[in-house]
Amino acid sequence: MITSDLKEIPVSEIAIPVQKNALRLLVRRFIKNPLSASGFLLVLILVLIALTAKYWVPYPEDILTARRMDENLQPPSEKYWMGTDSLGRDIFSRVMVGTGLSLQVGVTVVLLAAILGTFIGGIAGYYGGWIDQVTMRITDGFLAFPSLVLALGVAAALGPSLMNALLSITIAWWPWYARLVRAQALSVSNQEFIEAARALGSSKFRILLKHILPNVMVPVIVQASLDFGYVVLTATSLSFLGLGAQRPFPEWGLMVSEGRTVFPASWWVSIFPGLAIFITVVAFNLIGDGIREMLDPRLRNRI
Repeated sequence: MITSDLKEIPVSEIAIPVQKNALRLLVRRFIKNPLSASGFLLVLILVLIALTAKYWVPYPEDILTARRMDENLQPPSEKYWMGTDSLGRDIFSRVMVGTGLSLQVGVTVVLLAAILGTFIGGIAGYYGGWIDQVTMRITDGFLAFPSLVLALGVAAALGPSLMNALLSITIAWWPWYARLVRAQALSVSNQEFIEAARALGSSKFRILLKHILPNVMVPVIVQASLDFGYVVLTATSLSFLGLGAQRPFPEWGLMVSEGRTVFPASWWVSIFPGLAIFITVVAFNLIGDGIREMLDPRLRNRI
């Protein structure tokens, strides 16, 4: 009787509740972890600041080129919550608006590196043969250098600018995604549904786009969430060394660099942008760890 009732229910009506329950369990696993929940809250606050800061900061004219030399290097006070820099600009206003710039850099680099690395790794893992050998040897050549060192070299060759810094970090970051996706593609390409797609006459390129790449996205998402904080840290490092964003942009690494000449007497010039970098990196590392645990099949039985 039960079997006959189940046969009358469409498969789609059974699958939708199952998918909703699985999503609910994943979200619950994420929220139950206090560290990942804290990271999510911090990231949400950072995003809200990035979207709205220019509308409510107390001194919007200080974001770029304003100068008030009679109030330069003022310590934190009720008027200037984070003090002023060597040009008399309000550090609080610049740090808040700089949040949007740092998050844009992180999103741009992670997306470009993930898309490029995923496509190259998918082709190498699925097609195999000489394509795999050539692409992986090129990838190994990039991986032979530490990411920061490679980004520094490329940025120095291209010249100091924010766009060149974005390009240099992307060049240094894509090989990690290529390696990750290649390993996943090698595993997925031996599955039965891939053999069925071949038997139905699907082309290799169609199988790659429709079947291989969608099934390797979970580890890519996890890796991207973990990389975001490190990308922001690398971008600020390039700006600190003069190879990233240039004056008068309110970029955190550049602001820390500008405070070197007056440190430690005017410690606030470097400390507050550095604290913003620290909070951002920690927040995205926490949320990245939470996403990894949420999507890890080995942890599903612990709910």
